[in-house]
Amino acid sequence: MSEQLTKSQIKKQIIEAAIEEYVGMSKFERSIAKTSAKYGINKKTLARYLKERNIEIIANKGAYPIDESVFEKIDTEEKAYWLGFLYADGYVAANSNQVGLGLALCDITHLEKYKSFIKWEGEIKVYKEHQFGSKDDHNKKGEEMYNCKVTISNEKIHRDLVDLGCVPNKSLILQFPTEDQVPKEFQVAFIRGYFDGDGTLGLYPHSKKNPRLEESLLIVGTKPFLEKVQEVLGPGYLMQKKNCNENTYRLGYSTLKAFKAADIMYKNATVYLDRKYNIYINEYCPYRAKTVKTETSTPC
Repeated sequence: MSEQLTKSQIKKQIIEAAIEEYVGMSKFERSIAKTSAKYGINKKTLARYLKERNIEIIANKGAYPIDESVFEKIDTEEKAYWLGFLYADGYVAANSNQVGLGLALCDITHLEKYKSFIKWEGEIKVYKEHQFGSKDDHNKKGEEMYNCKVTISNEKIHRDLVDLGCVPNKSLILQFPTEDQVPKEFQVAFIRGYFDGDGTLGLYPHSKKNPRLEESLLIVGTKPFLEKVQEVLGPGYLMQKKNCNENTYRLGYSTLKAFKAADIMYKNATVYLDRKYNIYINEYCPYRAKTVKTETSTPC
């Protein structure tokens, strides 16, 4: 008959099993709370044994797996696009490894694309948004305003983004990436990502006196950044934005120049913000076709 184990021996076996399982997990899955609860032991006890064996304790608080290498090198259209989008709308923390991306709730499907790109299965947070400088959470139509956000914490992704020029507190110091950061063949995708995050396009009346519709395309950024954008999209009208910091500029295109800029960005694109792409496809292209003589390709 085998010798019956004592309580201390049983406890030791349970702790050994818990440690073995904890070590066998990826660092994104490791959770002292979940492992100790599964084996019925105290969290502090498990943590003490891990420390005694010099096993790294990762306080991930239920973090999800993620593709850490996603911004290691910009060598695809998709990587360049999302880098551009993060340049425009992303948040890279100064004192932590946090990286956030927030959009209006109407664009939540775009955050789903971003999640798929970084291979992350965490939750998109939805929250009420207030008008800038006020406590009002309704827009001019009286509708409640909601935003959605994806926030991750990853040292490598944070470091890679900073190395690629997506730095903390970037809005007033932003520089266009070098060709080492974003190769020339991916600059259009990068600009499309930036534009989808911080640009507008549509058909608008020329003026109050002249209601004729015309294409209009605007991008906001620093002067050096927008000067580089013009090298790719063509020359536009660059001016300092009113009522903003002196480093904030606006690059504008209208009529045929606006269509050509949009055409460069969206034609044959495989990743884009659906809402803006649809304006290009359903408004810009049909309107331009109606206002151009097909036999000479000149405006009517």
